[in-house]
Amino acid sequence: MRDSIDKIERIITEDKTGRGIKDLVIYGDMEKAALSLLNSGETVFITTGLYINDRAVGTDGPSGAIALATALHKLGKNAVLVEDGPSKPIIQCALDTVGLDIPMVLFPISGREAFAEELIKEYRPSHIIAIERTGPARDGKYYDVKGQAIAREIGHMDILFREAGAKGIATIGIGDEGNEIGMGKIYDQVVRAIPHGEIIACTIPTDYLVVSGIANWAAHGICACMSLLTCRSLVIKEEDERRLLEELVRCGAVDAYTKKKEVTVDSLKAEDYFDVVNRLRGIVEEHLRKCQK
Repeated sequence: MRDSIDKIERIITEDKTGRGIKDLVIYGDMEKAALSLLNSGETVFITTGLYINDRAVGTDGPSGAIALATALHKLGKNAVLVEDGPSKPIIQCALDTVGLDIPMVLFPISGREAFAEELIKEYRPSHIIAIERTGPARDGKYYDVKGQAIAREIGHMDILFREAGAKGIATIGIGDEGNEIGMGKIYDQVVRAIPHGEIIACTIPTDYLVVSGIANWAAHGICACMSLLTCRSLVIKEEDERRLLEELVRCGAVDAYTKKKEVTVDSLKAEDYFDVVNRLRGIVEEHLRKCQK
């Protein structure tokens, strides 16, 4: 199993878009995140939605969030999606597409601190996960990868993670660029390795940080790792994710790099994107065959 887990980690960290993420990878955090989720309590919060300034949401993040939520649901755990105004309709579209009946909470623009405290008190999550979710830089502003400030109407989900730290709730950050929640764990590396890093680097750390070539791949990697650890299939099929991405685009999601409504992720062609997804599934299927012997 050790070789298979290491192989999963190598696959998800392939830098097919040339971002230079190798210096950001914390080897071992993917497996630690998977183990932590398997040992989690009943409820896990997940937030996603890369905000593009015309109020669109990127194609990277939502399908990974759905993959994680589905895996947790199969494990008998409760996933709660926490979204803001721009991302809520896209995530609802994703839930409708896969037929996943789980709660989604709208995080407000005002009164965030009080809302976050009450939300945690109500659901008592053991974990909070951010996948491709922009967090504040050192100056307190939120930036895209080009160093452009993002409009203020996004929900500041970092407040949830600050609350989590104060309440002993485990946190997982997933990203691929340096401006996402979780990257505070490797702030100095982001500043050194990523273009505009000194501007965009997020200051919010998480207990576990899973960096990958595409953020969705990190989510799939965690699902694949949990599959190996439980001898259960918890990974998404290509045809299911392809249909999901198509519906997300139909509902308004765009490629964050090209800004186009097309079934691509961070400008990566579908065949290159799904090559990674399918290789992860191949590792899981091979392992499951051994489990049955």
